[in-house]
Order: sequence, then structure tokens, then C-alpha cells
Amino acid sequence: MLALMGDSSDNIPGVAGIGPKTALELLLQFDNIKNLYKNIDKVKNEKLRNLLIAQESSAQKSLELTCLATISILT
Repeated sequence: MLALMGDSSDNIPGVAGIGPKTALELLLQFDNIKNLYKNIDKVKNEKLRNLLIAQESSAQKSLELTCLATISILT
């Protein structure tokens, strides 16, 4: 969820314009970000789909940052 909606306190940019409700809906539908982008054409809302496509690199970077944060917490 953080990779989509971001978290300013942890400097995770996310996808601008995606909030918790939309992030949750996308994850419930696609399970994870990898599946979301593999099936981006199945996002029915054209404005949302275009937003996700335009900011894919930010979503991927945010996903990497959330994974790094999780690893550092566990070690």
C-alpha cells in the first residue's frame, strides 16, 4: 500500500493522487504491484490507469524503498 500511496515521513513518494482507499481497491483487485502493472489494461478508470502508467517508475521505486525498510526493520 505504501508503494502506491506513499509516505512522506519515510520519504516514499508513491503515486501522486493515489490515497489509501484507491491503493486498497487496487491491491484487492490485483494482489500486488507487479500484477497491477502486468494487467494495467484491466484498470477500468481511464484517468487512474493513465496516472498509474505515467508514474510507474515512482511506484517501482517506492516498492523498492518499502522492501528496504522492511528488511532493515527485520535485521
